[in-house]
Amino acid sequence: MKTTTILIAALLGLMSFSACKKYLDVKPKGYVIPQTVEDLERLLNGQNMTRMLPTDLDMLSDDFLYKDADKASLLRENSTQSRIYLWLPEIYNTPEDWKYNSAWNLMYNNIYQYNAILNNIDMADGGTPQRKAAIRAQAKLGRAWCYWYLVNLYGKPFNAATAASDPGVPWITTNDIALPVPGRSNIKTTYDLINADLENAVKELPTSAVSPYVLTRGAGFGLFARVMLMQENYPAARKMADSALKYNSRLIDYNKVYKIQDARYVPIDNPPFADMTTSPENIHVQQYTYSGGLSGQYISPATVKMFEPHDLRNIFIGVDTATNEATGKLDTNYQYNKSRFYYANISVTTPEMYLIRAEASIRMGNAAAGMADINLLRKNRILASSYTPLSLTDTQQAMKVLLSERRKELLFHGARWFDMRRFNNDPIFGFTAHHYLKDGSTIDLPPNSNRYTLLIPPAALTENITQNP
Repeated sequence: MKTTTILIAALLGLMSFSACKKYLDVKPKGYVIPQTVEDLERLLNGQNMTRMLPTDLDMLSDDFLYKDADKASLLRENSTQSRIYLWLPEIYNTPEDWKYNSAWNLMYNNIYQYNAILNNIDMADGGTPQRKAAIRAQAKLGRAWCYWYLVNLYGKPFNAATAASDPGVPWITTNDIALPVPGRSNIKTTYDLINADLENAVKELPTSAVSPYVLTRGAGFGLFARVMLMQENYPAARKMADSALKYNSRLIDYNKVYKIQDARYVPIDNPPFADMTTSPENIHVQQYTYSGGLSGQYISPATVKMFEPHDLRNIFIGVDTATNEATGKLDTNYQYNKSRFYYANISVTTPEMYLIRAEASIRMGNAAAGMADINLLRKNRILASSYTPLSLTDTQQAMKVLLSERRKELLFHGARWFDMRRFNNDPIFGFTAHHYLKDGSTIDLPPNSNRYTLLIPPAALTENITQNP
């Protein structure tokens, strides 16, 4: 079979963007040329395909606290973390950071590999037609996932009225680095292509897998639910979330996974969510490039206040008390997973699917159905002796509860930044986001700010790929 040497680098994940006509700079150190179905499956399930993004995504959110920070020290420090916390236009300040940490490079690296699979699977040796069809579907799902991240980081927040004119991202289907890079398609076109990949993929995806890292039909419907939610297609979002839940609808009852320690709720030893491969709520697993996500990092005081006293999700929040050097008084801050290391799954889970189905129902005017899903989740999260089901018929009130539950349930699981983007300028639920400083002042991100859209790495810019404002 004819297999391009481009696949050499695809196996190793050694690609980076350049500003010339080639969009990937390949620097292999050693290689195996994929020629068989087994080779392509190994490429499909490589570690870089399941560890997609840096934790920058959660540091951008208003749930994150840079403890003891002041603006002057952040500017002086000039690190990636400090630049993110300031919501500066360029969150990376070195070519190496752009190259190795930007979602743009990481996603297009994976897209290149998915395209290599799609463009070579039919010629690969071995494997039944059904097995090849499944691999093809998994590669299309993986590619759709990458493009969903890209358009929601480097395109403006979705707006049906302007999606046909707002710049999207380059849609690349080749794995030939010698070909010119296409220009930025618009956001509508990008979404249409994502939808097409997903529609084709879900028909052939495997219904189950030995590992939650493997792309399955449940994962496909889960991503489809996210995509439809972002496009404000609520009937389709509800349908897709419901379809994902048909493959797994389990929830962990937190009343069975906590103990009292130092007057606080903490997890029991070996709780069911501690093992990523067996956690019952995972429909699919993706991790940050650092698998622990923001374990040990600090949580915004505004976010901490959202948790009710008997919300057992407090098991993920630890107390850190220290003397404030400026005032001499004790300050209390709160850390995520302070004393335990848990893997952060940023992919599809049953709680997220219940929340998407709930939001879609509420948006469609059925607050009772939405609250039924919310109450199901809360019943498994609130101390049993304190739990009372919520009964709301007003859609605005139900949406407020829904948004609060999303923020608490999906804390540091890669969702908040996307919610901030889609709600920051909402006529009812719009807000100004805050990053808190040690003196009580804030760094503010106002509605409609250009900073809700990340800058494209400078090395990727061409005549056809223009920079975001």
